[in-house]
Amino acid sequence: MRTCPKCLAENADTDRFCRQCTSALQQSGGKTCPTGRHTMDPTWTECAYCKQENNVVVPGPPPPVRKATVVEGALPPRGAQPRPPTYVETLPPLLPPRTPRPVGAAGPPSPPPPAAGEQRRTRAHTEFRPMPGPSSDPGQSATVPPTVTKERKIVGVLISYSWTPEGQIFPIHEGRNFIGRDPDCEVSVPQDQTMSGRNSHITYRQNFVVGDMVSMTGTDVDEIPIEEQFRSLANYSVIRAGSTYFTFIAIKPPSGTGADETSTATGFTT
Repeated sequence: MRTCPKCLAENADTDRFCRQCTSALQQSGGKTCPTGRHTMDPTWTECAYCKQENNVVVPGPPPPVRKATVVEGALPPRGAQPRPPTYVETLPPLLPPRTPRPVGAAGPPSPPPPAAGEQRRTRAHTEFRPMPGPSSDPGQSATVPPTVTKERKIVGVLISYSWTPEGQIFPIHEGRNFIGRDPDCEVSVPQDQTMSGRNSHITYRQNFVVGDMVSMTGTDVDEIPIEEQFRSLANYSVIRAGSTYFTFIAIKPPSGTGADETSTATGFTT
């Protein structure tokens, strides 16, 4: 067997080139190494095979031994099992056993009543005791007068027979009156699905005007579609909003006003 001097691969005696690195192999009859076991290349100064065999790995210096710190104290010897840390587990004190209350015994005392002006909340309701007024008797609580909402005066009515054979009456008050399907409208017709939530309005300031609120189906007055927001509304006009037809009737103001004032307030002359 021939050994390649470069890659040290084993080749047959008849091979002229290395089968692994294709380097030229030395022919028989060359010089041998000092041990007489390997054939050397004429250019070698030492035997590469013997050098590889004698190349023994020399172990490095051992790692330094770590010294114990002041907090850790003395370390256990090498190979000894680590000692688990010692600690004291503190548990909360146990509650004393609950003694059942005998039947018929009185319960815990009720909380003291709240002072004057203090608000006490319970699950059922909220109780509030008002503070006494500055000029009233301390023993008496100040009373707040109720708020009175002033109703607007009725100045007209709308009559409709579109949904009930006996008819429906809707009052028209001073100011703006919305006509629509929403329940907060002054003239609410929830059964008319073709009417918008706020379809139209009738407003009374010094005279009656009607207007469309940009509704889907529009608003007609006496079969004429209106597009403006404020159009004069005459007495006994027929208004269509959605699929509902109304007859508008203006109410004469109370007696005592002049003829000119009556004509201006109602929009028609008597």
